[in-house]
Amino acid sequence: MSIDATARHINTPPRIIREIPAFKTATAIMNNKVREAAYARVSTDNEEQQTSYAMQKKFYEQDIKKRPNTEFAGIYCDEESGKSIRGRKGFQELLKDCYAGKIDKIITKSVARFARNMVECMQLARDLKNRGITIFFESQGLDTKDESSFVILSILAALAEEEIRTISNNVKWGINKRYQEGKVHMGGRMCGYRIKGGKFTIIPEEVETVQQIFNGYLAGLTIRQIAKRLEEQGVRTPRGNANWQHTTITGILQNEKYTGDMILGKTFKVDVLSPRQINTGQRDKYEVQNNHPAIIEKSVFLAVQAEMQKREYDKITVDKERARYSSHYPLSTKLECAECGAKFRRHSQQHGEKKVDIWVCIQHQRNRAECKMKPIKEQVVEEAFVQTLNELVADRQRIIANLEQSVKNIIERTPLKNPAELTKQLQAIDDQLIEVSQHSPQTQQHQETMRKLLERATQLREEITIAERMKGTHDILHQRVKEIRQVIRLPYIEYRGDMFRSLVEKVIIKDKKTLRFIFKCGIELNHAVA
Repeated sequence: MSIDATARHINTPPRIIREIPAFKTATAIMNNKVREAAYARVSTDNEEQQTSYAMQKKFYEQDIKKRPNTEFAGIYCDEESGKSIRGRKGFQELLKDCYAGKIDKIITKSVARFARNMVECMQLARDLKNRGITIFFESQGLDTKDESSFVILSILAALAEEEIRTISNNVKWGINKRYQEGKVHMGGRMCGYRIKGGKFTIIPEEVETVQQIFNGYLAGLTIRQIAKRLEEQGVRTPRGNANWQHTTITGILQNEKYTGDMILGKTFKVDVLSPRQINTGQRDKYEVQNNHPAIIEKSVFLAVQAEMQKREYDKITVDKERARYSSHYPLSTKLECAECGAKFRRHSQQHGEKKVDIWVCIQHQRNRAECKMKPIKEQVVEEAFVQTLNELVADRQRIIANLEQSVKNIIERTPLKNPAELTKQLQAIDDQLIEVSQHSPQTQQHQETMRKLLERATQLREEITIAERMKGTHDILHQRVKEIRQVIRLPYIEYRGDMFRSLVEKVIIKDKKTLRFIFKCGIELNHAVA
């Protein structure tokens, strides 16, 4: 009998759908428990904060252990500022254990306690989720296991970042005020001086070292030759090291303090999260002349500065290739290589009579051995953008529903007091203060009444600030949902560069057929090119 004839007599089995469970680690299979860790951050190292830490540790340990199918994975704590994850040892230890597969879930009090740098907060939350680790923010009721939580998280992280900027601006104002008055508040040591409370004391045995460095440089010695000579003489650095570094000697040669003058405001930060940079005229500086005893004559110091500029003149190079490019196109600075992290640059190729625009990884263009990423056509990215937007449109009901529920949960957990009502109460307290101060006799009872009124006024001002901030948060949340609803309202037919600029934070190019769109609203979507 032929194969075809046999096949006609075989009954087709019924269609069966079987679920294949997600992969579990060996540890998860053995104990089937979620390993939960807590992260806390306190502001100082005083006794009260240490007690608070002990209480938090006890609370989290008891809270996690009493829940079924959970395992306490430890508590991690820091006393450092939350503006950056760098320098926070407890946080770094937490990440280390996360990457080592020891933690499944992190519990923390709030977004501000976790990270006040919006970019770091979002990147960490996304990276941990990609590794199967979720974060639960107690105050906001946010859990990163829900994809829609990233939209809300981006807003709250931005608000936490804005809070630390406000604090920084207040501190910056005070520092600038002292600069204007010529007040020097510094301490420490530098070669030739010891400084305490802004007062400079000359160290005679180090004066000769400073003068030798300046005179040697004017005599034609290089920095390396000066360092070698000092080392041969057995002269120690200000920190007691036997070896003199290039930066140490350069710092001495460029330090105007050796002339008895001081320049205040030589460095600045654009904002609290930016690295400190040299003030080359972007901000005001203040010169305090004859602030302390001089070690070097001003004429010698100026001669050294001129000699340094002369020696550096031939070393100055300008990256003309880099300066030629800027964000002329919607895709400029938006495309990022998944292999090396570099940006893409636009090129045009001639295919017969047709010109094709492509985007090439800058690192691949410079050295193909270091990055294998292939170029991608501009049209491919544009079409992928339109298709990705239409994917959001197709799923808009679920996305909007999740966002609205998240917003509702946030608002319910942060009840809003009426700022106007609080202002009325504050005005009434102020009126009472005036009345008591003008008409009441100066007795102990009078002082106690004034103290209580002042405390209540301070409390009301703080409540007004919090209420206004919370109202702004609620308004931003509602506005963000409204914006997203408007964007994904109707299908998109063609690519629009202005919309790409306004909606897309960046596009990670994994290969020619796999792109990951990261939208400014916090949503991330992968797109496979057909």
